[in-house]
Amino acid sequence: MSDKSKDETFLARWLSGELSAEEQAAFEAREDAELLRKIAEASAELDVPKRNRKAGWAAIQEQTTGAKQTARIRRMPRWWTYAAAAVVVLLAGWFLLRPPTNEWTTVTTPMAQKVVHDLPDGSEVWLNAGSEMRYRAATFLDDRTLELKGEGYFDVERGSSFEVQTTNGNVRVLGTTFTVFSRDEQLEVRCYTGRVGVDYAGDEAEEVLEAGDVVTVLDQQLSRSKLEDSVEIPEWTRGNSRFRDANFSEVIAELERQYDLQISYPPALDTISGYNGGFPHRDLETALRVVFSYVGHEYKVDGTKVEVFQPSE
Repeated sequence: MSDKSKDETFLARWLSGELSAEEQAAFEAREDAELLRKIAEASAELDVPKRNRKAGWAAIQEQTTGAKQTARIRRMPRWWTYAAAAVVVLLAGWFLLRPPTNEWTTVTTPMAQKVVHDLPDGSEVWLNAGSEMRYRAATFLDDRTLELKGEGYFDVERGSSFEVQTTNGNVRVLGTTFTVFSRDEQLEVRCYTGRVGVDYAGDEAEEVLEAGDVVTVLDQQLSRSKLEDSVEIPEWTRGNSRFRDANFSEVIAELERQYDLQISYPPALDTISGYNGGFPHRDLETALRVVFSYVGHEYKVDGTKVEVFQPSE
């Protein structure tokens, strides 16, 4: 038996509602039936301008006035007209359904994971756990701008200006390696090579960092420091978290991100500052022991929940 969904007029007759019951069943059996239906629905919303027949005929007469025209009239078969109409409608619907070429590309890292992502210009980004980055891929080569939530390490190819936008401030470079940390109300930028410009809300001037410089903005207050002499890339890209003069609450928050934990602890630990140390990302027992032995506390693990408590005398 012939396939009734393959002849030239099939789609045109389907669009005009002229299929027989048998042909309609054949259409429903097609793998692309749902797609064709969506295209047809989108095409129906097209606002096609009405043709002015009188104006068109007048234009033709004006072009042919005074010339003897000999024309051979050839009538096209009815199926050809149907098929042409179907092609026009389906193509219009296809363009309506296509995703926009300038849509956002979003890269997200879940808890306890890291992602290395190559940008369209060849620059490389490492995203730390619990972070998100987005950019417009179609225009990125002309406008190297992206948005960041969380923490990322950037190895930027030289070229036009490259900008990282965060809710706490923006970072601009031409070609360098640096990290941007933006969580809650804190922004921290570390420059490993090249130069970096940082601006943040409340500051009219751009803060310029040379290689080895660190800028931290907390509650609209800026402070500067230096990287350790031996540091070439952030420790978290190597599987370790490292802290210097940090609030203990920051350490606990990073533990939660790197191991996807929920940690309950005495509020007094939030008041501890000046923490110097770190923990590995691939050994939970070692990480917990190193961190909480620093404050003389013990802990109990139950799945992804950790309870921290002060030992009884």
